[in-house]
Amino acid sequence: MPNIIKHRLYIKADKETKERVMNACVNRMDEKPYFDFNMIIPEPSDLEVEGNCEAELRIKYYIRQRKEPNWNLTEIPFFPYNDGYGTPSVLHEHNKEDAKQMWENYRKYGFMYWFDWRRANWGTKWHACQHEIGEDRISFETANNDARRVLVRLSAMFPEVEFYTEYADEDKGSNCGKITFLGGNITM
Repeated sequence: MPNIIKHRLYIKADKETKERVMNACVNRMDEKPYFDFNMIIPEPSDLEVEGNCEAELRIKYYIRQRKEPNWNLTEIPFFPYNDGYGTPSVLHEHNKEDAKQMWENYRKYGFMYWFDWRRANWGTKWHACQHEIGEDRISFETANNDARRVLVRLSAMFPEVEFYTEYADEDKGSNCGKITFLGGNITM
């Protein structure tokens, strides 16, 4: 279970600008507003494949080996250890479609599926959750890490607006802080 990081994001701007900011980052699901990371840093839909450990290990092994520039998925390489019976592990037929998609994702985006892409681009593995949207404040939670990468990008989208966030881990005394953003930069 991840540690939950609670955030309060404040928007320091006039009413019209606050509305523009809200329209750029708040989406609606069943009429309930939520802070949507995808509106700020869109995740490619191809990455929505569920992680497949068997396929991932073989792709990583292949990448380390770099034997041929155009990998033929009909000849998926063996994983570097055996199945316990002295036989090299092979990619099972039911995992080949996942492996193909994950390989294409890696070649196109540098990531096999959503998990690593989100951590690299959003700083956290899941979308924001537990949203409370106010006139000049957005409260939300993330898993394990704060959302500063998303907030830097939001700040770059509105360079004239100062954003201020407070965040705290549910583990009292760790992973907490205050950050001010302006023009796509952390200013404090």
